[in-house]
Amino acid sequence: MLLFYPGGSLEETLVETDVEVVHLGKRGRRELLRFVIRLVRAIRKRRPQIVYGFLPTPNLLLALTRPFHRCRLAFGLFGAARGPEPRVSARIERRLEPVLARLADVVIVKSAAGRDDALARGFPVRKVHVVPNGVDGSDLRFDPEARTAVRQSYGVAGPLIGIVARLDPIKDHETFLAAFGLVLKAQPSALALVVGTDPGGRAADLRAAAAAGGLADRVIILGPVTDVGAIYSACDVVVISSRSEAGPAVLLEALACGTACASTDVGHARSILGDDQLVAPVADPVGLAAAIQVALSLGSDDVARGARRTKVLQDYGAGCMVTQTMTALGLEPWPAHSIR
Repeated sequence: MLLFYPGGSLEETLVETDVEVVHLGKRGRRELLRFVIRLVRAIRKRRPQIVYGFLPTPNLLLALTRPFHRCRLAFGLFGAARGPEPRVSARIERRLEPVLARLADVVIVKSAAGRDDALARGFPVRKVHVVPNGVDGSDLRFDPEARTAVRQSYGVAGPLIGIVARLDPIKDHETFLAAFGLVLKAQPSALALVVGTDPGGRAADLRAAAAAGGLADRVIILGPVTDVGAIYSACDVVVISSRSEAGPAVLLEALACGTACASTDVGHARSILGDDQLVAPVADPVGLAAAIQVALSLGSDDVARGARRTKVLQDYGAGCMVTQTMTALGLEPWPAHSIR
């Protein structure tokens, strides 16, 4: 694993495995030539069968340096489709990526919606492969003790409806709050739990929106947490209200904990949930509220949770993702017993 910068959120997990983690030591956005030399040297030293970029900047650099590293190349398009990019450099990257994808052997996206977006941008149709996100069931499972502890700490007496997403406009927390307000009319004891990082300082605005909707005492904004599995276990329904998603991975994680989910119609959500009643149009609070009500009716007992966990691991377990990825890359899939 070649990293531009040290200190990513998953680095600690990587170093605990047998994966070699190499810091390329990029010194800010402006450093280019020396960084590219280090990148090419790192690749040539290890002689991989294929190099696999994640997101636009790595994809472009790997394509431009392909004559020097001479490896087969995969582009990973894992970001959600968004509106106009505010940064000029990001807009340039977005335009160059489909052009330089002609130098790649394969382009991997996370959903049918991601494929449609890639083709609309001009990526070569024969190179685009859909490989949905996977979930590691060994790390995420229902924890009844954590459920009790979380619910007691916040005084939860009725349904707990959660959203786990960074506080970003694309996640559309406003639609979540509006939908929750409608659910509250039918479920007056319900509480909403908002969990996620706040890179843009939006928490105050969301608290103001909750207060304006008469929800101030029914909405808890936590910020980031270290044990997201405890949150999934505590919730009766986990909600995605996004305007766009590549996955979304949160649905897989919550279902691995056995928690019912409702979502806007983004990414692979419809396929993951397998029930149109659990999916609502984007930016539609009424539709999302109806989907949440359906999810609440599915129950949180052990049998219901176990069935949801079993299905998501069968359809979207980590082994499924690894096998599909290796097939897309043209590599021999690993034996099933070697994948957790």
